Amino acid sequence: MKPMRPATSIPRLDTYTGPLPKGWYWQVKLNDERAWMERDGTIWNRFGRPFAPKKVAPFQEALTHARELFPGVRVDLALLGYRGVFEPGAVVILDLPELPWPFWSRVRPICAWTDVLDSIVMWRHQPVLGQAYHLDCYDAPGPLFTSTIGVPGLEGVIGRDPEAFYQEGQSRAMVKSKWTA
Repeated sequence: MKPMRPATSIPRLDTYTGPLPKGWYWQVKLNDERAWMERDGTIWNRFGRPFAPKKVAPFQEALTHARELFPGVRVDLALLGYRGVFEPGAVVILDLPELPWPFWSRVRPICAWTDVLDSIVMWRHQPVLGQAYHLDCYDAPGPLFTSTIGVPGLEGVIGRDPEAFYQEGQSRAMVKSKWTA
């Protein structure tokens, strides 16, 4: 399988004046490496190929943590620091694609672990190695977009249709707006 990704890009939200999807949830767009964790703990990249063990080695503690939280469930996640913005070793749990529910119902179990799974607010602190995080959802994309500009590890926002089911690969139920080139 491959992670769900936005099929549509919107120009920078700080200058864009066109229509935006109504009633969607918005999250920060991470400058990360997307990954897919199978039920058995195998890690695949966004192209559906297995990661080399040495490339995921720094993330093992965080991946073990994520697997303990969601045993026997496939997890769509981001490997923080993979692209060199941070020291590698933390993950963000983005979605639970096997759950046959709309996005908002799938993200609820992730956010319910707030006593164990912190929201990553990278404009306030660096990710802690070995930690698994989740992303908060917002209903106003403009202010969220503006707050991401220039923040290391972020590159814009992602909008998601709260009623959409998980779809492998590109999906029109997601949009992105990046401030990076």
